[in-house]
Amino acid sequence: MLIQWQKLENSRLILTTFEDPRAYSQEEIRAAAKKHRLEEVNWQEFLKNWQAKGDELLIVTGSLYFLSQVRPYLLKTEKSN
Repeated sequence: MLIQWQKLENSRLILTTFEDPRAYSQEEIRAAAKKHRLEEVNWQEFLKNWQAKGDELLIVTGSLYFLSQVRPYLLKTEKSN
């Protein structure tokens, strides 16, 4: 699936992991990022920096478990800005 995402023009694909027993480990994500020449980041720090810029479209995708952590984070940080 990573290869298909990489084919999108004018896009940037970034890998991350999150706290969940079913999630890939940090080491697995790092290895996949290296193999596919992708960025690997801490998702909270990335979103914090993205919100500070505020001028780029962001599409967050992943498991429902991951999205259930991202959504409240975005809503919380949006309220504090």
